[in-house]
Amino acid sequence: MAVLTWVDRRTGTTLIGGVIAYKEENEIVLRDDWRNEREPKTLRVFENAGWWPRIKQRLKGLQPNSYQVPARPVASHEQVSETGRVKLGPDELTGQTVWVFRDDANRQTSGPLTVALRQIALDMVQHKGRQLHGAVGVSLPTIPGPKADFGGETGSENTLSVRISALTDPKVHCRLLFPWASGDYGLVDWVASRMPDISREEVEEAFREVFGERVLVQPEGWTIRLDKDSFDLDAGAHDRVDITITAENPGKSAFVIEAVVDENDRDSVVSEIIEVTAVEAEAPMLLAAG
Repeated sequence: MAVLTWVDRRTGTTLIGGVIAYKEENEIVLRDDWRNEREPKTLRVFENAGWWPRIKQRLKGLQPNSYQVPARPVASHEQVSETGRVKLGPDELTGQTVWVFRDDANRQTSGPLTVALRQIALDMVQHKGRQLHGAVGVSLPTIPGPKADFGGETGSENTLSVRISALTDPKVHCRLLFPWASGDYGLVDWVASRMPDISREEVEEAFREVFGERVLVQPEGWTIRLDKDSFDLDAGAHDRVDITITAENPGKSAFVIEAVVDENDRDSVVSEIIEVTAVEAEAPMLLAAG
């Protein structure tokens, strides 16, 4: 089986599931240890198609970034191929982009690499469910993907965590943004305010097409809250923000977490969207005596 890794050519460091700050002088290469498999002639690098690339595609017809890079054998390793320097830029609107690359010859895909434009980067790292009554079913990817699903039954409290990585030493402020909300907590308003050539109605319609009508309607009897909304981080450090979800009624919602540096709304990073579905809890089964 081929093993695919990101490598900083200047230091020789392997970047597995890492976060790097965007710099013009970055020397990131793709390395493929194909181990007696088929020798790849090219490797395909592409932007992970999360919520913003899909909304952007609806609004502007722009496809997620993807391109092929020639791969050549490394002289000192007969079964290792490597590309030249690849250009991995972050998105201006969300403040970061998650990249992966693929060896199509051997059908293998690398782990993610997050390229951050701001002083911080976000990724979802874990989840947990505490049973109050009825079973709790949870499904949440440990790496960013097209979406993160988080499901459970009504009456149960569930918590997921987002890791915030600091590239400098910022003061971080966090808030949740919802497609159904407006104003300071509205995701549709947030996108529209950053795209002056696109109307709010167009942004709302794009969310409707991508995620469906239900995410634009506030669910009744739901509570979604952060465990903290402001804290300091040292350069190179990580911290965790927990998001607790309680749903008293069946329904569906979605949200992102925005982390803002030093209260500057334009210096922010937005997570992948998290879709939440709650189903009616099953009544407990009663067993007759005798």
